[in-house]
Amino acid sequence: MVSKYLLSAVIVTALITVSCTPNPVTPQETAEDNFQFVPFDNMSSPAMAPANEPTTPIVRSRRDVRYGPAQGQPGYHARQVLDLTLPSTGDGPWPLIMYIHGGAFTGGSKGSPDAAFSGHGNRGYALADINYRLASSGTKAFPEAVQDALAAIRHLRANALEYRLDPTRFAVAGFSAGGYFSAIVCALSGLDDNDPDLLYFIDSNLGNTHVSSKVQAAASAAALSDFTKLREHQLLNPGVNYMITPGTASSPEGQFLGGAFMPPTSDAVRERLERSNPLRYINANTPPIIMKHATNDNLLPPQQSKIVVDSINAITSGKAVYHEVTTGGHVGWVANEANMVFNFLNTAMPAGGHTSVLQPNRVIPKMYIE
Repeated sequence: MVSKYLLSAVIVTALITVSCTPNPVTPQETAEDNFQFVPFDNMSSPAMAPANEPTTPIVRSRRDVRYGPAQGQPGYHARQVLDLTLPSTGDGPWPLIMYIHGGAFTGGSKGSPDAAFSGHGNRGYALADINYRLASSGTKAFPEAVQDALAAIRHLRANALEYRLDPTRFAVAGFSAGGYFSAIVCALSGLDDNDPDLLYFIDSNLGNTHVSSKVQAAASAAALSDFTKLREHQLLNPGVNYMITPGTASSPEGQFLGGAFMPPTSDAVRERLERSNPLRYINANTPPIIMKHATNDNLLPPQQSKIVVDSINAITSGKAVYHEVTTGGHVGWVANEANMVFNFLNTAMPAGGHTSVLQPNRVIPKMYIE
């Protein structure tokens, strides 16, 4: 009898020793001590429903949420804030549209998303509306504004449990300058996590670098893309009287890049010009995008949107959609285009069918593991 007890004690001791032995930490698992990381493709549930649902009341409207560092910390800027609005009913998690406002890279503010997104809640989507760093006299905003957009995505994804968001179904949308940001964020989302072109836009000072900056779909209106072709594209539309002469230091794009760029006035401007082009980053993994442009847009020629769509479809046919209208001028997504936009997003980001868009080596917080 004693020998049985001794044998049982030995077995129990061995089991405790094995169960308490820490798992080896891989290079992916070094981000923050309070997170356990797993490869995205190993998730048992694409919907990523948390094991412990939040017990606090749902906050359906948040204003001026900081997505960047606190004041006094490296990387801080007062404009690194966002608003978040959830559907008025339901518990989530909801897919997200992150809207980026226009303003010629030098102005504008959150608070006025395109009319097509006003009914997002009734369609089962949360909506985030962000500010970002702007260019001003003597102060460029590239790559800083793109870094801000990616940081806002990371903040929303890192806090998806609290915010009741589905972190595997993020879309970006925008108009004019915001359309440009939507296009470049979409293109960057197809790159490998360790691609130097993507890392160029990841500022660790802005936080949450342990989660993905990527989106699964995009909706862009009246965008620009390849700054070097702006004048060439204007000449393709002789019936349109364009209000801006591109390429000068005082043009919106010149202020954004920090100098005249036709031709570039310095090596630094030349590098920014090359890196600012979404076409540089397009590959077979670029997420789906729908791009709208009016043929009578007198600020930005429609060819600026069309070349993005054509470049994507040349690699993966049908992944990008070009929606051309003949009236409206420089116009965003209007109310009667809501069905088009949301049908596109629903198809591009189906519930449970979007995990392949993220890179397989992306890691996510423990709070999303069932």
